Amino acid sequence: MTTSSTATTFPPPGLRQPGTNKSLRYFCEDASLFISVDNSDIVYGVWKTRLIQVATHFGVLAILPPPKDESNTNQEVRGDGSSFDCPLKVQATEEEFEAFLECIYFGESIALLKKRPANFWIKAYDMADLYHSELVMEMAKKHLAVCPDLHPANFLNLAMNWHIEEWIEPAFRALLRTPLSSLTSSQLRELGYSAYLHVAETKERISKHRALCALQAPPVVHHNACRGAEACTSAWKYAWWGEAEKRGAAAGFVHPNLIPIEKIMNGLANIVISWQMTSGCRKLTLESLFRTEIVLKEEQFIREAVNELKRM
Repeated sequence: MTTSSTATTFPPPGLRQPGTNKSLRYFCEDASLFISVDNSDIVYGVWKTRLIQVATHFGVLAILPPPKDESNTNQEVRGDGSSFDCPLKVQATEEEFEAFLECIYFGESIALLKKRPANFWIKAYDMADLYHSELVMEMAKKHLAVCPDLHPANFLNLAMNWHIEEWIEPAFRALLRTPLSSLTSSQLRELGYSAYLHVAETKERISKHRALCALQAPPVVHHNACRGAEACTSAWKYAWWGEAEKRGAAAGFVHPNLIPIEKIMNGLANIVISWQMTSGCRKLTLESLFRTEIVLKEEQFIREAVNELKRM
C-alpha cells in the first residue's frame, strides 16, 4: 500500500478560475463549445471539433434545439453550448465529466494517466459508454486491466456488466486466490450471488482435488538407464511429502490461498530429491506431471465456471 507521503495526489473535481464559473483545468479561451453538468454552475470550454470527433453523441446534442416549455415562462432554458452564457447541459457529475475530458484532451500524458486510480477509469468508461466514445472506452479498458487498486470482485463485476469477456477469466482466477472471508459487504454485493457461488464451488472443487493429489504422490516415470527403481521411487515420495523437517512439494497443493497451479508445477523443477533418484527419472517424472490430472482436472473446473459466467 502506498503511504500518504508518497501517494500520487490529483486536484479535486470542480475547481474554478478565481472570480468566475470557468473550470480551472478544462476551459480554453478559444473554446467553440461550452458545457455544464447537472447540479453545477461550472462551465467547461472545449474545442467542439475534437469532442465530436471522439464522442459522436455530442455532435447530436450540439445541433438539437434546446428544450423549453412555452407554458412556463419562468422555466430555465437549456443552452445550446454556443456561448459561455448558454452552456450545453449534460448528464454527469463534475468528477465524471472531468475524468472524461482528461482522457480526451490529456490522453497523451500517459505517465499521468497511468497513476490514476481504478475509480477514475470506471467513471471515464461510463461516460464514454453514455456519449459513444470508443477512444475513451478502449483507453479505460486498457488501464483498468492493470490497475493495482482494482479488487478482483470489482473487476469481475465490471467484466460482466460491461460484457467484456476477455476480463472474466483473469478476474475469476484472481478471485480464486482471494480468501472469501476477506470480502467486504460492498464487494460481495458487487460480485453478486451467482458469481460468488461459482467462485465458492470452484474453490471447493479445486481444494478437494488438490488434497487428493497431495495425499498420493504421482507415479515415477523411470528412465531406461535407471538401475534402482525401488530406491528411485522412495526418493521421489520423500521429496513429495517431505522428511526430516523439510517441507515436501505436496504442501503447495494444500495451501489455503490456492497458489496458481502453474506456479506450483514450475516450482517442482527445483524440488530437492536425493541422489538415489537419477536425473533421467527426475526429468521424465516432472515432465509427465504437466500431462496428468493434477493440472488438467483443475483447468477443467476453471473453464467450466468461466464458460458459465460468460453465458450469464
